[in-house]
Amino acid sequence: MPSRKFADGEVVRGRWPGSSLYYEVEILSHDSASQLYTVKYKDGTELELKE
Repeated sequence: MPSRKFADGEVVRGRWPGSSLYYEVEILSHDSASQLYTVKYKDGTELELKE
Protein backbone atom coordinates (compact mmCIF):
# COMPACT_ATOMS: atom_id res chain seq x y z
CA MET A 1 0.00 0.00 0.00
CA PRO A 2 1.51 3.38 -0.98
CA SER A 3 2.23 5.77 1.86
CA ARG A 4 0.48 9.11 2.04
CA LYS A 5 2.38 12.19 0.90
CA PHE A 6 0.59 14.86 2.94
CA ALA A 7 -0.28 15.12 6.64
CA ASP A 8 -3.60 16.21 8.13
CA GLY A 9 -3.55 19.98 8.68
CA GLU A 10 -0.88 20.55 6.02
CA VAL A 11 -1.58 23.36 3.52
CA VAL A 12 -0.77 22.44 -0.09
CA ARG A 13 -1.89 23.42 -3.59
CA GLY A 14 -4.78 21.43 -5.02
CA ARG A 15 -6.22 21.50 -8.54
CA TRP A 16 -9.85 22.53 -8.82
CA PRO A 17 -11.70 19.62 -10.54
CA GLY A 18 -12.29 20.22 -14.24
CA SER A 19 -9.85 23.13 -14.30
CA SER A 20 -6.14 23.72 -14.72
CA LEU A 21 -6.13 26.17 -11.79
CA TYR A 22 -4.53 25.35 -8.43
CA TYR A 23 -5.53 26.81 -5.07
CA GLU A 24 -4.34 26.48 -1.49
CA VAL A 25 -6.12 23.67 0.34
CA GLU A 26 -5.86 22.26 3.85
CA ILE A 27 -5.61 18.48 4.14
CA LEU A 28 -8.44 17.29 6.42
CA SER A 29 -8.01 13.52 6.06
CA HIS A 30 -6.72 10.72 3.85
CA ASP A 31 -8.37 7.44 2.84
CA SER A 32 -5.59 4.92 2.21
CA ALA A 33 -7.92 2.45 0.46
CA SER A 34 -9.07 4.93 -2.21
CA GLN A 35 -5.97 7.18 -2.06
CA LEU A 36 -8.30 10.19 -1.76
CA TYR A 37 -7.61 13.25 0.35
CA THR A 38 -10.45 15.27 1.84
CA VAL A 39 -9.40 18.90 1.50
CA LYS A 40 -10.83 22.30 2.36
CA TYR A 41 -10.38 25.35 0.14
CA LYS A 42 -10.08 28.86 1.63
CA ASP A 43 -13.74 29.57 0.77
CA GLY A 44 -14.81 26.61 2.94
CA THR A 45 -15.55 24.19 0.08
CA GLU A 46 -14.64 20.60 1.00
CA LEU A 47 -13.84 18.05 -1.72
CA GLU A 48 -12.12 14.70 -2.16
CA LEU A 49 -9.07 14.84 -4.43
CA LYS A 50 -6.80 12.11 -5.75
CA GLU A 51 -3.13 12.31 -4.93
